[in-house]
Amino acid sequence: MEPIVKQYMPKSLLGRTMVILITPLAIVQLISAIVFYDTHWGKIMDRLAQGV
Repeated sequence: MEPIVKQYMPKSLLGRTMVILITPLAIVQLISAIVFYDTHWGKIMDRLAQGV
């Protein structure tokens, strides 16, 4: 399994730095979007239920 992962990892220092910087930012942004839409959807559903 390791050679497959090693094949796709960047070999240059700049590439490794970009992976180290971008990966956590993308994960945090994904989690933030999920939390935002989940709470937004919950509020909308509560308001729609109260209107019925």
